[in-house]
Amino acid sequence: MVKMTAPMKAVKFKPLFRRLSVFIIFGLLASVITLSLVSSASSSSSGMSVTYERFDSLYHVGSLGIAHDMGQDTHDMHGVLSNLSNSSAFYYFSNATYNSTYSGESVKIEGSTFLYALTFGKVTSYSGNISIRLNQNGLLNVDSQIPQLIRVIVSTSGMSELVWAGLLMNGSSITTLSYVNETGTLTLVFINGTSLVNVTFPLKEGVAQYHENLDLVQATPKLIAQSTHEVEVQQNFPRRYAPEDDELTVGNSSVNSSTNYNTTLAYFNGSLVPALVWKGEGLALTDIGFGKLGVVGRSYFQFSTIEFFGVNGTVLGYVHDSFLSKEGSRQGIISSSYSSLVAGELKVVTGKVTPPKPEVETEVKVNGEPAVIIITNNGLAESTASVNLSHPVFVVEHGHGEGAHLVEVSINGTYQFFVVTPSGNVINVTPVKPANVTETVLNVSGGKYPAQRIVVQANGSIIFNVSVLKNQTVTVYKEVNGNLVALNSSNYFVVNGKLVVYDDPSNVYYAVYGAPSTTTSTTSTSTSPSSTGTSAGLGSLLPVVAIVVVILVIAGAVFFMKRK
Repeated sequence: MVKMTAPMKAVKFKPLFRRLSVFIIFGLLASVITLSLVSSASSSSSGMSVTYERFDSLYHVGSLGIAHDMGQDTHDMHGVLSNLSNSSAFYYFSNATYNSTYSGESVKIEGSTFLYALTFGKVTSYSGNISIRLNQNGLLNVDSQIPQLIRVIVSTSGMSELVWAGLLMNGSSITTLSYVNETGTLTLVFINGTSLVNVTFPLKEGVAQYHENLDLVQATPKLIAQSTHEVEVQQNFPRRYAPEDDELTVGNSSVNSSTNYNTTLAYFNGSLVPALVWKGEGLALTDIGFGKLGVVGRSYFQFSTIEFFGVNGTVLGYVHDSFLSKEGSRQGIISSSYSSLVAGELKVVTGKVTPPKPEVETEVKVNGEPAVIIITNNGLAESTASVNLSHPVFVVEHGHGEGAHLVEVSINGTYQFFVVTPSGNVINVTPVKPANVTETVLNVSGGKYPAQRIVVQANGSIIFNVSVLKNQTVTVYKEVNGNLVALNSSNYFVVNGKLVVYDDPSNVYYAVYGAPSTTTSTTSTSTSPSSTGTSAGLGSLLPVVAIVVVILVIAGAVFFMKRK
């Protein structure tokens, strides 16, 4: 990465007014560039849907543990379990699902809870096909001809998801939701007497069929209790570039974690897009009880949240996953036991958007914060940061000229310009204020045309702007060794009455109006195609940004007066 800075020209004012002038110049310059080029991206929840799944699955063989007070949700099962101390195997599971238009408000839904007593027979050989179908949106279908299936677990990019829990005693089909970051694995869990059997398959978009042979202890279930319970579904988006607090309640215990974010690329509706990922995991000493079915010990837990970003940094949606597992056995003189607990919830908030394909991927730092930038196959910019400008420019790299992209991004109010080259290299770009702008006349192709002479004192890659002189086509030249050289027309553009110029600078530029030469180019601004909905128009931002600029100028004045 090449980093270049531009020294300021000294101005001979009194100290207080010199400081104020510098502050006002850069405040106004930033407001002009930001206002003129792009509106800021934000999350657009219109048309989004939320899908939520919550499953608990506890398999217990052997003597029952000490009774736990579970409150209203499982109190009805307490008396049932008290009368079953002679039974040797139990399977408890609960589920709650929700699908609706995204509202941003928490909702309460009803879940179902089931408790089965199991008796075991002889070992039986089962042979059958297992079909797995995964579509682009994460809809997962599993057909199993092998019985006694109780769990379906998906693992992808370090995430574990309990995507289904129940009891299938005959060949049947399961349809559920999952998130797969392009590839992963799928694990089917079967009852096998005093233990469980896991069978794992590769998982990716499409259809796959497998043939399996399993020897399982035959199980006969008997439903002994059934009840309902209430589950609250939170719908709020994660805070961009801020830590995330997570909590998962299982039975009468809960685990929680505070997680920080990282930048990455993640799979969304058929394309890799910029993403922020929050992830926390660990071991917690838990005493988790469902009536007399108690699981005591250290449980593994994991929280994962992935937020997806599209063109101009617009939020496309997010996935949140919570997962807890505990498995163990206890050997005693009188009796022994085995228990296996898996619990989890998966929440997917997304719109019906198909992002463009990535062409160039890179990472930059904005005031120390990482940001992923993708230039797509249709020349747009995606980022984990807000994208305020995306414009094609011409640069020389590896000895020859080629197209690149000038991008301005912002994180938490800090703005920065970069040029992303086709090879993924990044050039830091410094916004500067011209030292002097004067009106003149320039001879071009035998004719005289009004022009502006623009003096810039800077080094490295820069961007600057001036007010246009006339409402005519404009061509920009720069002085090189006493000669005028036309800039590539991609490297300057006019928007909202401002001529914006990007260059690896000279000291003197000429903006010539009405000359029969190359014309100005256009830039990708808020009118660019957006990943979700339409961005706010520039006009709606003018009052807000104007107020912000005034406040900054006043604050700067007070600050410098205090220092005087």
